[in-house]
Amino acid sequence: MSRVAPYVAAGGIVGALARWGVVELLDRPTPALLVVNTVGSAALGIVVVRWPRADQPERLALGVGLCGGLTTFSSFALDVASRLDSADAGGALVITAASFALAVPAYLLARRAAQRQLGTP
Repeated sequence: MSRVAPYVAAGGIVGALARWGVVELLDRPTPALLVVNTVGSAALGIVVVRWPRADQPERLALGVGLCGGLTTFSSFALDVASRLDSADAGGALVITAASFALAVPAYLLARRAAQRQLGTP
């Protein structure tokens, strides 16, 4: 496993920098959060089809590293909690629903597209 660590770390750096770039570009944390989590979920859908074994170095570098660095559950939790703290339960519900409505289908659609491309069921 230690031979893969540098690749996971490199993927994480690239993913985190990409997330930071999206936040800077959009200059609005909530839309940026939705974008990175949706894109990262779609990318993970492709990664798990292309490298089906969880111990494959490429899957670890891209899935754990890149997708893990790009996506962020902690920022999602902070956004929802901040809205709840400021009595914005509606906003908290909207961001929660939007996150699931975008990220989960993105993963499923990308996974299915990758399966079709590789000719796997």
